[in-house]
Amino acid sequence: MTRLAALLAIAACLAGVGSAEAGTSNLLYLTQETDPGALDGNSFFSDQLLANASSIGSTSTPALQRGHGNSATVALESQCPVVSLTCGNVELSQDNSALSSPGTLAPNVASIVITGNGNASILQSGGGNTAHLSLSDTGLGTITQSGSGNQASLTLSGLGNESSVNQTGNQNVANLTVTAGALGAGVHLTQAGGDTYTATIITNSSVTYTHFGP
Repeated sequence: MTRLAALLAIAACLAGVGSAEAGTSNLLYLTQETDPGALDGNSFFSDQLLANASSIGSTSTPALQRGHGNSATVALESQCPVVSLTCGNVELSQDNSALSSPGTLAPNVASIVITGNGNASILQSGGGNTAHLSLSDTGLGTITQSGSGNQASLTLSGLGNESSVNQTGNQNVANLTVTAGALGAGVHLTQAGGDTYTATIITNSSVTYTHFGP
């Protein structure tokens, strides 16, 4: 059983779960919580490709999915002259750190694609989670994962991107791709802890890789 706890959109067009949005300057706040013990979570899909100055969540109040088996897919077109918390910004948090009966983890999945000048942050707590983040043009992207068996994929294809992937735990996997057009991009990958970790880096730009632990 899935439950939508709270959904608030301040926009010319109401932004809905599982629907596409139009208009401009949409601002969406989202909270979804899975019932205790459930493994079939909520799904959130937001298509902002026709809205050129939208944001989802904020640093202090990110779009939140708490529980197991959640998925979030966001596509955003940003034509913001200056990225701010209300223009061209996506903040998403997923948390499956609390064990479900009988103590199993159901992974959460997040996918964010931003075209144009925009920033995005994905925060995942728990285990077995997957995060995909793709940015083009100037932007700042961050994937932060804590727990075991997480996978992160970061793709940069614009100019001057500054982005990072931070993983803490065991058996985590990180894949970074910086295309030839991303001149001046800087990417930081940090993996802490764990006896098994994998990093695949394809780039023509600056990448800093740091590992702490065995």
